[in-house]
Amino acid sequence: MLLAAAPVKLERNQFSELLFNFNNLNPAVEIYLTGKTEKSGLSFNNYIYYEIISYNKDTSYSIDYIFENSFNILWKNYSINVNYRNIRTFLKPQYSETISSDTCYKKTLEYGLLPGKKYYLLPHTDTYYLNEPDGSYVEKTNTIFYISDQPFNKSGPQIPITPAFQGWTY
Repeated sequence: MLLAAAPVKLERNQFSELLFNFNNLNPAVEIYLTGKTEKSGLSFNNYIYYEIISYNKDTSYSIDYIFENSFNILWKNYSINVNYRNIRTFLKPQYSETISSDTCYKKTLEYGLLPGKKYYLLPHTDTYYLNEPDGSYVEKTNTIFYISDQPFNKSGPQIPITPAFQGWTY
């Protein structure tokens, strides 16, 4: 993907507003990602973002690793810098490894975002509540971006959120 000129850098709320103004019926768009990469020790892929998750025999899982560097989302001639706290990923695993014996079972999955690959982005607003000293609650919002390797349908993502974000709380 080549850009004719340097992309216009935007803040998250500006970018989200631009996407809704672009097409408020379906603000999902095709994007590309740039930024520093890191080579995974499992698949040896160079990722802009990735997470490694291990499942045990009882289906419990642990988040073994999350690459925490920021990266750029590119859409048309716009750019926004984000980190893993600003996104929620809906990806198929890039790599899977299973170790199994009579006494042990461990399945490790790697989910990641690759530079130069086309992804799909859908802006989203998370709502949460903060407790005030007087016992009341104040509603707060946070603009985030759903990123998927599959196009979004009218109801949202077609595949489940990746494990690192399944229990996300504020």
